[in-house]
Amino acid sequence: MRNAIDSKLLPWGKPDTVQFVQANKKWLRKDSNGGGVWLLAVLPHYDGKYQMIQSYNEEAYGLVGYVDIGNEHFAKDCFAYCPSFSTLPIHKSEDGGLFFVRVDRDLSQSGTVLSYAG
Repeated sequence: MRNAIDSKLLPWGKPDTVQFVQANKKWLRKDSNGGGVWLLAVLPHYDGKYQMIQSYNEEAYGLVGYVDIGNEHFAKDCFAYCPSFSTLPIHKSEDGGLFFVRVDRDLSQSGTVLSYAG
């Protein structure tokens, strides 16, 4: 295995997007363009309040817990792909969850994720 890391030694940080203030993020790999792979821990009683438009490609896999995305229940062993410029329904979770996430660009740039009260 090339460049193996022990994820327990990596620090938790805050996500780059305001829609996930009730979450923590742990980078596992960061690409030169700012994208990469991380763990996203969504805290219990999470309510995203608004739909969002994300201007990046995202893949996610549920490890434990769940998040309801509109009428969809995204839970353990679920995989999702959201293409760039998707409008996503409100995200909510009573119990929280842990997710493996990969994106193709830097989310810290302004306008990468937009709230949409539509």
